[in-house]
Amino acid sequence: MTIRHATIDDIPIMSRVMARSWRAAFPGQLPQDFLDTLQDNYFEPRFHERRTECRYLIAEENGDAIGVLAHNKAYADDSADGEIWLCYVIPEYWSQGIGHQLLSAAKNNLRNMGYTRAYLYVLDTNERARRAYIRAGFVRCPENAVKHHDFHGAKLTDERFVVTL
Repeated sequence: MTIRHATIDDIPIMSRVMARSWRAAFPGQLPQDFLDTLQDNYFEPRFHERRTECRYLIAEENGDAIGVLAHNKAYADDSADGEIWLCYVIPEYWSQGIGHQLLSAAKNNLRNMGYTRAYLYVLDTNERARRAYIRAGFVRCPENAVKHHDFHGAKLTDERFVVTL
């Protein structure tokens, strides 16, 4: 398994990885009608929109993309922290340490950029991801710890986790 920096040409691949992961990870957490119709290219506009704001990493096995992670300066303008915006691995590679390796690479990148802390948000019902982030050294952050939002008619809560770099 290798991890590399993504290019603009990788956007369709990253969108496909994220969509496959969402379809497998979020039944019972996100509206099923959304997941049933989620196309592989759904996230492409989001990746294009943020391509200048963040750095993308791709995990590959035998030349095939199996994971994606986005990170950079925290999205909140007043934060001096780094942020991991997303981390997804296709289901066939869950529980094999791929997410952990992506997170380690991102933490190293953020440390090299001069950050001493990084945070991420995770859906409060996503126990698999919460456990993975805790194993990677993240702890639930007491300040600004939750964000509430609507997603395709569902009311969701994201919890903030932080790690010292």
